[in-house]
Amino acid sequence: MEIRQALVQAVCAGMRSGQVAWPADALTQQDWEALRTLAREQQVLPVVVQSCYASPAFLSQEAAFRHELLGRNRLQVVGQTMRSAALGALWKELRRAGFTPVIMKGAACRSVWPLDMVRLSSDEDVLVPRDQFAACVDLLRGQGFTCGDVAEDAFEAGLRRKDGLYIELHRAPFDPEDTVLGGCNPWFDGVYDRCITVETDGAALQIMGGDDHMLLLILHAFKHLLHSGFGLRQVCDIVLWAESYGAQIDWETIVQRCRTVRAVGFARAVFGIGAKYLDMDTQKACLPAELLCDDGTAELLLQDLLSGGVFGTASRSRHHSATVTHNAVAADRAGEKSSLLQSLFPPRRQLEGQYPYLKKSPWLLPAAWTTRLARYGAEVLRRSDSDAAETLRIGRERTELLRKLDIMD
Repeated sequence: MEIRQALVQAVCAGMRSGQVAWPADALTQQDWEALRTLAREQQVLPVVVQSCYASPAFLSQEAAFRHELLGRNRLQVVGQTMRSAALGALWKELRRAGFTPVIMKGAACRSVWPLDMVRLSSDEDVLVPRDQFAACVDLLRGQGFTCGDVAEDAFEAGLRRKDGLYIELHRAPFDPEDTVLGGCNPWFDGVYDRCITVETDGAALQIMGGDDHMLLLILHAFKHLLHSGFGLRQVCDIVLWAESYGAQIDWETIVQRCRTVRAVGFARAVFGIGAKYLDMDTQKACLPAELLCDDGTAELLLQDLLSGGVFGTASRSRHHSATVTHNAVAADRAGEKSSLLQSLFPPRRQLEGQYPYLKKSPWLLPAAWTTRLARYGAEVLRRSDSDAAETLRIGRERTELLRKLDIMD
């Protein structure tokens, strides 16, 4: 059995708390090791273990391998359980202090997974009104969270605590300076009035309503596609959310807003993966015809996301290819053509994550460019088998995928 095919089958069963029916000889020991690696890259190991632990294919493996895999899975699930409990306790403190936060992704997605703790979250995204942002940061620090300096006009702040809980606090769903999605924030005006309350993680959590969160999940995955990619777990989130809230979703508005940012082809491919490979109930989801067309892009997108890891982090080359794809889309939206020069000398905003000093000292941009060139530029010019050359190759291939998804001309 091909390993990527095995992963998709296992995730399809596990996301619905089911079991695969693989015979004892379906996978070799080497296959299982490759499947474990791929599942870890996609951050779906607990989902895979849930669907495989009782199958003849798994039970036929050596006891040492089975015990090691089950033990690693147990650690991940226990860790998620502890972080979820910590989030529930923190939520009560936030509400008690008068804040009106809303969960994005993470715990909101777990609320629609049949077995919530197999859906891992490395962080929890919390949206708060702009006028509550600074005070909320202060409260979180008082609750034991640490973070660096937070600029007065910061779009978000990442705060970590020793118990493993990591909070990304947001003023808006998307960075206002994002060249593609920054203008989408007004679509979420009134999100606090439309939020719903779900019982999960040991507390009554306020999460985005069905429409808002469906749009957010699609656009968030779209954002990562334009950089270095997104993973199979995000497709599962979108599928399960659509099945859970489809009858309440204004799909006409969703499609219209996706069309505004040229994401209809992407959304169609995502739901194509759901329908073809994840047993999605498209009738229960009430998907419109425009998102059900089979144009052959679902397979292309599936192969891209399986090769890239959960957020395009499977390899260094894949991660750095984000510069190529993001510049290509930005140039296309501006009616220009991207170039190698733009990839080597990206704008400051694209480098702030890698070089945080640029936020306070934008005049150091040339120094950041010099550092990038020292690491990657020489490889581009001198070695055909270099990491940088591989980065450009991946970037060009992924740019062609964006064209096939009608994201750019």
